[in-house]
Amino acid sequence: MSLTKAIISGFVALIAVTPAAACSVAETYIRPSNFELVQIADAIVVARAENEIQNGSVDRSVAFRIEAILKGDAPDRVVLPFASIGKPIASDLSDLSGSNPEGHMGPCNRTTFAQASRYLMFLERSADGGWRQLDFPFSRINEDYFGEDNAWMRTVRLYLRLQRSRQPMEQIGALTRMAETRLDDEGRSLADAERADIADHLRSISPWKPTAHLLDLHARVERGETMTPRPAEANGESGNLDEVARQLMGETGTVSPQGPQEARRLILAALAEGDHPDALPLFESLSARTDLDVDQRGLTLRYFARNGQYPRAYKWIEERLLPELGRMSSQDAGRLLAHVGDVQMGDHYGDGRERWRQDPHAKVTWPELAFALYRYVTATVGKDRVGGWLTDALSDISVSDYRARPELTVALAGAFDDGVMRWANQELSRPQSARSLDQSALEPQKHHDMLPLRVLASAWSDESISALRRAFCDGGERRKLAILALGQEGDELYESLLEKMAGASNLSGDERDWLLRAAIAFQARRVKSEPAWMADDPKSWLVTRLAQSDWPKSSMICSSPKSTRQ
Repeated sequence: MSLTKAIISGFVALIAVTPAAACSVAETYIRPSNFELVQIADAIVVARAENEIQNGSVDRSVAFRIEAILKGDAPDRVVLPFASIGKPIASDLSDLSGSNPEGHMGPCNRTTFAQASRYLMFLERSADGGWRQLDFPFSRINEDYFGEDNAWMRTVRLYLRLQRSRQPMEQIGALTRMAETRLDDEGRSLADAERADIADHLRSISPWKPTAHLLDLHARVERGETMTPRPAEANGESGNLDEVARQLMGETGTVSPQGPQEARRLILAALAEGDHPDALPLFESLSARTDLDVDQRGLTLRYFARNGQYPRAYKWIEERLLPELGRMSSQDAGRLLAHVGDVQMGDHYGDGRERWRQDPHAKVTWPELAFALYRYVTATVGKDRVGGWLTDALSDISVSDYRARPELTVALAGAFDDGVMRWANQELSRPQSARSLDQSALEPQKHHDMLPLRVLASAWSDESISALRRAFCDGGERRKLAILALGQEGDELYESLLEKMAGASNLSGDERDWLLRAAIAFQARRVKSEPAWMADDPKSWLVTRLAQSDWPKSSMICSSPKSTRQ
């Protein structure tokens, strides 16, 4: 489904290389409530794990046979990739606040199944017409099926009945009454876990909520009403949903009311991410205001772009973005740029169907504007914060002479442009010039070899490492320029190479000084980009060791030509 794709590609960074691979979710990720899982799924089935399929030496899949269908028109068989047959942890069908524990141990959703055991699986149709499992992290998309007499199955059946018999806003009203009366639509008493699950759905602010409900929430916030939505931690790992249920019923609890600014952001994000064309009047009124905060502005642009008004959003980006960024803190600028990235890319990335490429005016003007934004971001927020949405457009700028626009050339290298990388290697294949290097110049940018070395230092790869090592081992001016280029453009991926350079046996005093300067630049960028709690022990930093004259032992960097990964 398109919304599933948009949410996952827009909010979730999910890495699934092997069944044991870890994943992480962005702090803006919204986990669908269990009610919404039932709503989103194209099919809900009881499936039996049949066998494991080996795909090469690492990748494995599990084939399931469909035994019963609760919703939709499912196939007879479905294959779940990156999964295996083994001894899984059993699901807790009485506590609905979290998913199978295996998903919270790295893979985000369970990937281990017992052969011949049955599971309640939530499926969706893929773009090619095939079937696959829903892939929302930390969601109950494949819990064990142990029959109908448990809270999980009663809840799924209840939600199916409501969605088949009532309109979306009527569903909200019915669930609210159930939470208040503690009785379901058939008069059955609800267990605490079932009430908590209903409370979780009613308190979550998500793209799957009815437009009218989200607009009503926004109006309430504007009137000054307080809100107690789902705890933020419940979108990632298991949250304390029982506490939310107590708040819903007016009982004592510890969940704090939501501040109006964050409540507005959550509501506007839900409207901008979901299918809500009827919310246009709200965003029309917002666009006319001059007092919008960063998220209100960014989400208004995203709503317009998603709802057929991309030219309008792009006009603001083209005419207003750079002046606005200049008046913001780096933190606010980073947040606004993230919204702009969503506007420009849409649901596509790197496939030639990005949103800006579909608009005739943006297709012509965006690459140069993207370069201007790239220069702003590298100078303020930091080079490590430059996203692919910004650098990918640079390759559309026609360049006949890489030396004519050196900063564009380096930016293209950061985007791993094949043409500029070939040029840099070709330039450095020539013999060194006889020109002497100004010993007092920290950045001798006009030297013939400096630009291609900066290119290599901007695009980490085995080939770049090899070329920089060769330049260092050429000695003379090229050695010093290679060190300078690493200090100016390199990041922590190159730190091992820099350490090996520092271990060369024939360093001059000047070369040691330049290596220390490069190490200082490396560490300054790392400290700027990483939270304090992620920083290594300062005693282990390369810059600390070099400053204390604790130089690495001989690395033999120039006598090991077969070694390309430094």
